Amino acid sequence: MEYTLVGVKRGEFTNQNGDNVKFSHLFLVGEFEEGTEGFAGMEALKVSFDFDAVGDLLGLTYPQQVDLQFNAKGKCTKLILVNADNGRK
Repeated sequence: MEYTLVGVKRGEFTNQNGDNVKFSHLFLVGEFEEGTEGFAGMEALKVSFDFDAVGDLLGLTYPQQVDLQFNAKGKCTKLILVNADNGRK
């Protein structure tokens, strides 16, 4: 599905057990699926994504058009930059 990537976040913290926990999120804006009733405007999404892969996205300028692929369980498994100019700083 195609979205506009408006930001990324990556971080880590130590949990109560003393384990280091890494996390990352994609922040996206997109159109509601055609035929969706009871919705108007655009939807905003926060999607978990691979920690290391988000590091590669930190150097981009935003917004970026992306195509996301999800597995059968709804996990985002792949992000493809749609525009050829990746807008690196």
